Parts: sequence; C-alpha cells; structure tokens
Amino acid sequence: MAILYAVVARGTVVLSEFSAVSGNTGAVARRILEKLPPDSDSRVCFSQDRYIFHILTLDGLTFLCMANDTFGSEYYCVVRFSQFEFRVFVLVLLGFVEFERSSVWLFDPGRIPFAYLEDIHMRFMKNYGRVAPYAPAYAMNDEFSRVLHQQMEFFSSNPSADTLSRVRGEVGEASIMCFC
Repeated sequence: MAILYAVVARGTVVLSEFSAVSGNTGAVARRILEKLPPDSDSRVCFSQDRYIFHILTLDGLTFLCMANDTFGSEYYCVVRFSQFEFRVFVLVLLGFVEFERSSVWLFDPGRIPFAYLEDIHMRFMKNYGRVAPYAPAYAMNDEFSRVLHQQMEFFSSNPSADTLSRVRGEVGEASIMCFC
C-alpha cells in the first residue's frame, strides 16, 4: 500500500483517521496540523524521512495523507517554445532525454495522493458537511475511518484511480490499434 495514513481534521481537532502502519505517524500529523495556517484553502506537501505528507485544506477542514515518497510522483520537464509551455512527461529513461537550456525539470510529489484527498473531501462533505464545523474530536471516526481505509486501498493499488495513467494506457492502446 502506498498511501499509509489519512486524517480529516478541523484545525487541530481530529474528526476521523486511519493508519495502515504502526509508529508515530499520528503524532507527526498532529504536529503538522498545529503548524498549518487556519482557514486558508491550500495544497501543500511536507517531507519526513521516506514519506511525504500531502495536505488539502478546503471548507475549513484539513485532509491529510501520508504516502511513500515515490508514490504518485513523477518528474516532468517544462519545455518553452516561444510563448507556450508543454509538459513533457518522462517516465523511465531520464538520462536519455535532452532538452534545450530553456527547459526546467520539475518534480510533482503527489498527483495520486491529492486525487485521494479530493475524493475524501467530496465524500466527507457529502456525509458530514453540515455537522463538521461543530463536531467533537473523533465524532466521525467509527464510520468514516472505513471510508479512509477503502479509498486508501483503491487509490494505492487500482490503476484506474490514476486518471493520467489510465489516459496514457488508452492512448497507447489506440496507437497499437492504429499501427497494427
């Protein structure tokens, strides 16, 4: 499993969490929650050892997950042609690809973890959006920790969870069909 921990919180009040690993993950997550600015919608990542904490803050709530540092990540190159930018995705052979000096290598730390967090946000708001601003700590944990776990497994192991990879596969299949 690549996504290993998830929590939904209002400020520092944890409403629901699930962990697929043992250790101090929850304590580290709480320290991160304490340091986040209140009431600002944002997407941020924090690195800790071999893990990346992905944080989506929306609607006064924080959705946080911890994933392996390589899960859902990819290097890409922004190549500038006149006034346009194109993302050139480089999957494996980074050393064999050369670009002009105007290109810039970037690292995207979490397409899949952020897709997971957006899915969790939608599911949480659908079920608890009206009561979340007033709920006590762990009020949704009995029910929603199962959702965190199920979606964690889905986004960690199901190739269709990653829209970009799915589209790439469909384009590859179309190319094979056209050239056969």
